[in-house]
Amino acid sequence: MNSSSKTWVVAAAAFLLASAMLAQTVGGTVFGRVADESGRPVAGASIAARNVATGVTRAASSDAEGLFRMVELPVGRYEITVTAAGFATEVRSGVQLQIGQQSTLDFGLKVATVAETVTVQADAPIIEGTKTAIGSNITTRQIDELPLPERSFENLIFLTPGITQGVTEATSISAAGSSGSS
Repeated sequence: MNSSSKTWVVAAAAFLLASAMLAQTVGGTVFGRVADESGRPVAGASIAARNVATGVTRAASSDAEGLFRMVELPVGRYEITVTAAGFATEVRSGVQLQIGQQSTLDFGLKVATVAETVTVQADAPIIEGTKTAIGSNITTRQIDELPLPERSFENLIFLTPGITQGVTEATSISAAGSSGSS
């Protein structure tokens, strides 16, 4: 191998390693846009995500285009509150986050005439339009209640969409149509 080829191999390996490290996540992400009733962005809006079970709050603010992002929020149920000067406060409760989940929450703030709060009870969308990875969360209830042959935890992987049992490979698990050796 010449030095140019070695450089490309090292660069490709570094890229793959970095991609794998970025894929490791232990929380969820909430992002979206804050706008007024006419759809214009609200810059500088305060967004607070409070974990209902623990009471821990994480804060962010919207940028000039009204966009905000909160990453690595611990798994749990959240209440998201958006406030901005001159606008009514909007509260969204019942937002459930799972590991690796990316939820888009857009807010349309109403102009405040008197102090008022708008509360919307909603769950995070089931379909994630921003994520292409196949994944699944297995709950404790599923582990306790599902009839698993031999009570083997390895059988839980087959509950994930796109996972099948291979018949020709050394390993018996195949994901998204790939061979079991992957």
